Amino acid sequence: MVLDEATVIPGPGAPTSFLTLILAEGWGASQVEALAPLGARARTCRDAEELMSRLGDPVPRLVIVEARLIDPHRLNDHLEGLHGQRAPAILVLAPDSKCCEVSDRSPANVADVLPWPCPPEMLAHAARRALRERRHVEARRRDEARLSRARRMARFASWEWSLETNEFFCDPELLAIFDAKKVDCRAQVEELLSKVHPSDVARVSSAWNGRRPHQLEYRVVVGSSNRPRILQQEAELAQDAANGEVRLMGVVQDITPLKEAEKKVSRLAYFDSLTGLPNRAFLQEHLLRVIANSRRHRNRFALMGIDLDLFKRINDTMGHAAGDLLLKEVANRIGQAVRQADAALALGSSTVDLANPPGDGNVVARIGGDEFIVVLNHLRSADDAAVVARRIADSLALGMNLDGTDVFIGCSIGIALFPDNGATPGALLKHADAAMYHAKDQGRNRFQFFEDSMNQQAVRRLALELGIRNSLANEEFKVHYQPKVRLDSGRTIGVEALLRWPTPEGLIAPNEFIPVAEDTGLIVPLGEWVLSTACRQAKKWLDGGWALPVAVNVSGRQFREPNLAAVVGRILEETGLPAQLLEIEITEGVIMQDSAAGIQTLLDLKKLGVQISLDDFGTGYSSLSYLSRFPIDSLKVDRSFVDGLGSGSTAEGITAAIVALARTLSLNVIAEGVETQEQIEFLLQVGCPDCQGWAYCPAVSPEKIEPIYAAKTATKQRRTG
Repeated sequence: MVLDEATVIPGPGAPTSFLTLILAEGWGASQVEALAPLGARARTCRDAEELMSRLGDPVPRLVIVEARLIDPHRLNDHLEGLHGQRAPAILVLAPDSKCCEVSDRSPANVADVLPWPCPPEMLAHAARRALRERRHVEARRRDEARLSRARRMARFASWEWSLETNEFFCDPELLAIFDAKKVDCRAQVEELLSKVHPSDVARVSSAWNGRRPHQLEYRVVVGSSNRPRILQQEAELAQDAANGEVRLMGVVQDITPLKEAEKKVSRLAYFDSLTGLPNRAFLQEHLLRVIANSRRHRNRFALMGIDLDLFKRINDTMGHAAGDLLLKEVANRIGQAVRQADAALALGSSTVDLANPPGDGNVVARIGGDEFIVVLNHLRSADDAAVVARRIADSLALGMNLDGTDVFIGCSIGIALFPDNGATPGALLKHADAAMYHAKDQGRNRFQFFEDSMNQQAVRRLALELGIRNSLANEEFKVHYQPKVRLDSGRTIGVEALLRWPTPEGLIAPNEFIPVAEDTGLIVPLGEWVLSTACRQAKKWLDGGWALPVAVNVSGRQFREPNLAAVVGRILEETGLPAQLLEIEITEGVIMQDSAAGIQTLLDLKKLGVQISLDDFGTGYSSLSYLSRFPIDSLKVDRSFVDGLGSGSTAEGITAAIVALARTLSLNVIAEGVETQEQIEFLLQVGCPDCQGWAYCPAVSPEKIEPIYAAKTATKQRRTG
């Protein structure tokens, strides 16, 4: 099924809108919405014929098609026939298993081949990249047009050489170009030849002395700088109509500025303007050469994908100017780590000869915001790549000074080997990317070689991401509630809201889908939904006569959102829940990632009147100084300590110390994950007032909480009556 025509209005600050034509089955509103921030005005076509008929004016800047619905070659030929150089960018969608095959046989004008179904973020990223590359191509064509006009308008120096009298004549402009003196006749040619670059003398002398028509470029060395100038010379035979004299007549132009301009245009097309590193276009061509060379000589090489850990935090807290400085320093350090004495690409150098690229050298490229690629040639073993990866990671972990501020940032590195992990640029890049994500999942600031199982993980990760989006849109998630219990009486004093994801295949554990939601940013709308759902439920209980406080966990990504307090305040107002019945749970590690901003966020939340609880206490930074500075109401003893209670382990001493610390600081304290009677008895002994865990009740649906709360309340009333 294909959507009817849809129009997306770009938001404030969006770039100039552009028309997008789409031909893909299963296309949905989420994909259209993902293109909206780019300024897209999306038009979905029902079939290939409708798509072809709507490719006229206005010219779309992007066409997105599913490969099995229309042949990319047919579409490309049609677009070039209609619009020539104004033809739009093309994104091709193909089943994951067919992506490499489609990519290999797609025309050059296809910007990218994406797996279908495609996550909206991946689609938006590919669209943004395709449009950016299209702008670069357009800029290059405009520069080439300007160069062509300049060539036509330039003044030429001229000369004549009589084949009968051997007399040579030239105008003053020619002498100026050669920085030569005027001499008589044949000697003038020798004077000019003396200025030609030694490597070009034989070729120029042969053309001149041969007295035949010619067209050639050559260099001359003039002036004190000894810097060669590039000349273009053309000559043809002409016969004087009056006396029949045959002459060789020629023109010379100094095209050095044109060549330098062409070189700059080439750098714009093949090099990143911020770091001076090769870009994606250069990398694609380079990989084709390296693969061909490695096949011919049966060599191995490694492709390393490098992604900076937590780079977004630098941009958000210090600004994009600081982020640019960081990227430049990162580029420099990666280059130093991989540079070899015999073959290296000079970072930021303006002397790279695109006609003779460093095909046998190690190349560092920047292909995205904080994405870098390293190509390591002529590996003796995989250990060589591991040594370089470790060197890169260690170099970036040393910290950097940005305008007087010390910044520490790590990186995650994925490594794919040729031919072991792929035989095409697309396969190698894809597998290095999968290995890099695996490194991030393992804790960041590390490297990982690609393994076949990572493809399965990548597919699972993509399925989870799509599932989260669909379930969030269809409100298929559930919120269960685990009672918080007063240890001495067993009375329920509150609940913690816990997210559950039921699917037809079974319940998906939070520790599997929450990290995916964090990495993709879906945790922000998902967390807001949980908060709203929990507050509505607590208000429902309140209206029924039960003032039951509800605790909601806030993830690190949510906590770093600048409008968190405003979101909480809005939800409290919408649901009508009194602020004192809402408790926000945050881990200490999240707060300490940016303590100054963390304190301000906590203060803003406290102004609303909500309670603040420090979750998983004792497993992170655990500093008395921040406990005294942060507006915290409660500490939660982490379940890793509770598990050790009753066994005589050090966990007992730590738990007793946390309870004593909370009492000293006048903070509430609650133990989580309580499951045995031994744990309950120890907690009572050290004076821990509250707990939650399976020993009392697991997380249950809201309907099951009500009888539990009513029963415990009635029991308490009988005991005190």
